[in-house]
Amino acid sequence: LNTSDSYIKQGNYPALRAPLEEALPIARRLGDIDSEIIILRGLGIHNLNMSNPDVAESFAQKSLALAIKKNNQIDIQKAFHLLAEIAILQKDFVKRHRYAEKGDSLENVIRMDEARKQIRELEAKYKSEEQMRQIDQLTLETKLAALDL
Repeated sequence: LNTSDSYIKQGNYPALRAPLEEALPIARRLGDIDSEIIILRGLGIHNLNMSNPDVAESFAQKSLALAIKKNNQIDIQKAFHLLAEIAILQKDFVKRHRYAEKGDSLENVIRMDEARKQIRELEAKYKSEEQMRQIDQLTLETKLAALDL
């Protein structure tokens, strides 16, 4: 998968196919659904860039189905964005809009979830620091009281 990612970053889409086709049966044999989702999406990207939109759509739909089954929001969002790109090549702009809207909407949900998580972490950190200040204050007060005796 790392080799495939490298090919995508380089824009070397023809070379992308072989390592993905090699990795797909291995991922399936291992029951590695996360890798299978990525591989199928990669094959969709390959076919999109090789001007095979119908094949690309088939791979993207399979990736989407597995991502939904796994409830993996990030991979669902990526599949929708890939499907939107494929729809452009198919000149189906209604479908492109629908997929892009779903992908964008899910991206917003993911960002909101991340923001809520960061807020919870900050609140927990603040609460912990406040408790430490209270402990320090009580320790100081105890030492001062001991000195007054």
